[in-house]
Amino acid sequence: MERTQKKNTIGFEFGRDGVMPTLKEAISFLVNDLKIKDTEVHSVYLDLTGKTFFVKFIDETTLKEVTLRLKETEPFKYANGKVVQVRVAAADGFFRYVRLFNLPPEVTDSDITKVMAKYGTVRQMIREKLPLELGFDAFSGTRGVHMEVKTEIPPSLFIGHYKCRIFYDGLRNRCFVCRQEGHVKAACPSKAWASRGTVPLNAAVEDPIVPNGTVPSIEDSNFLKEIAFDREIGYALSRELPAWIRITVHCRRRQ
Repeated sequence: MERTQKKNTIGFEFGRDGVMPTLKEAISFLVNDLKIKDTEVHSVYLDLTGKTFFVKFIDETTLKEVTLRLKETEPFKYANGKVVQVRVAAADGFFRYVRLFNLPPEVTDSDITKVMAKYGTVRQMIREKLPLELGFDAFSGTRGVHMEVKTEIPPSLFIGHYKCRIFYDGLRNRCFVCRQEGHVKAACPSKAWASRGTVPLNAAVEDPIVPNGTVPSIEDSNFLKEIAFDREIGYALSRELPAWIRITVHCRRRQ
């Protein structure tokens, strides 16, 4: 039997070891902490097995308005005063703000939606601006997508023939060579020039941060460091190059 999909619904997850609230505590949380009105809600119900209580909103517009002001986790206060962090989740996925770097303005929102819809439900598109401290009021090459992520999104995608870099909370490094988590292609252990100090297997990808500690809203290419091309790297690289390129390089050196 096909599973019935919950629509316009979000859940508040208490975790495997969490203590489920009473309906009275749940309603108090919605009204007093999240400022959600009963006129916005269709129904509220508890899922004791999944340690989650669900809120179904009257329509998709209301759902979008509410979720945009919620964080990924919210503090929940029980009647006895105990406070725990609950995870805010879509009924069939997790709400995330996904950032796409290095996209020119000619790439339309519909182009992005068409690609991102493969990984979940897109709720809203954002065109990020340059940081305020730059004093230059213009859009950057970074887009933001508020969406319910149902399938893991890779760290890079092609959108409108442009390759963009992806970041969202929970994204993990995955190597394109061996398809394993914990490192990227440049540091793959299967490569001759791979560094021994790879990223730990379960390490999450970090959002790129500019030197002053603020989150960038422009392409992060300025933060790449130059690598000295020494003899060891040159030798390792020469073994990977096609024969005709090695011959060309050798001839140029002799000249």
